[in-house]
Amino acid sequence: MFFNAWRFWAFFNTEYYLSPSVCSGINFSEKSVKDTVTNRELELNKTSYQILKLCADGHTISDIKSKMEDLYKCKDSRVGDDVSAFLNQANSKFLINYKIKGKSNFISYLICKFKLIFQQRRYEIHGDTLIGIVLRMMLIVFKRFFIYFLISNASLLFTILISFMVNINTYSDVLLQLLLFVNVFFLGIFSGIAFHEAIHVFIYRRKHSGQGFMGKKGISLAFYREDNYKKVSIKLMGGLIVGVTGVLGLIGTWLFSINNNLLSYVFFSTYAIHLINLLPIWGDGKEIVEMWIKRRIHIE
Repeated sequence: MFFNAWRFWAFFNTEYYLSPSVCSGINFSEKSVKDTVTNRELELNKTSYQILKLCADGHTISDIKSKMEDLYKCKDSRVGDDVSAFLNQANSKFLINYKIKGKSNFISYLICKFKLIFQQRRYEIHGDTLIGIVLRMMLIVFKRFFIYFLISNASLLFTILISFMVNINTYSDVLLQLLLFVNVFFLGIFSGIAFHEAIHVFIYRRKHSGQGFMGKKGISLAFYREDNYKKVSIKLMGGLIVGVTGVLGLIGTWLFSINNNLLSYVFFSTYAIHLINLLPIWGDGKEIVEMWIKRRIHIE
């Protein structure tokens, strides 16, 4: 009975399968950890150093907790709590990424993938050409939003299958059109975000020798770079170029009455909406205003 209870717990406990790994560009010693991409440095205590060392060795969360208990010769649950707290903090600062490791059953794998949706993740952006950066960003964005793309398409396809089975052909045609619109919408969302962020990266690298990295936090993606290097043009041009492209596409669709113009309107609307990101109440627009205020205060 104990064995069966343990297997049931292991079935749903992701700590047996999730492995935190130290991100590329992160160097650490017994006293500090440094992000060589952004030049940010944080102090480490002895416990934090030991945990990061275990992360670098490829252990799962469960293994790290067990080894830390052995190291301090303490089976108290507080050791595990401290490990979890540090890993959460390190992940929030893009020091570690989580990956699925070891043999997991299908259900455990799905649970782990679902949990990873809510974890921060760091993506390195290699290459200096705009096309190369855009393609890399497309891959990152697709990985980030694939679960939403999959759920929406699976739901519509299932509904279409049911409608065919009950011979509701009119309803099926409507659903097929909706499926087409949904995929055009996702294509616009994916390519628009990729283009937007790629412009940030490209302009930054033209003006500065640093690389920067993309960070997933919640449902958003953002470009992270050195704190002391902020230019309005880097923040402005991403949303502006993509947004203007969307507006021009909408105007062109309206002027030339392009076939399937509804699909064209859907696609270019996902680009035009990037202009909202330049409003001074959130996103790039808010950061531009903050940068302008700080600059004015510094001048005065």
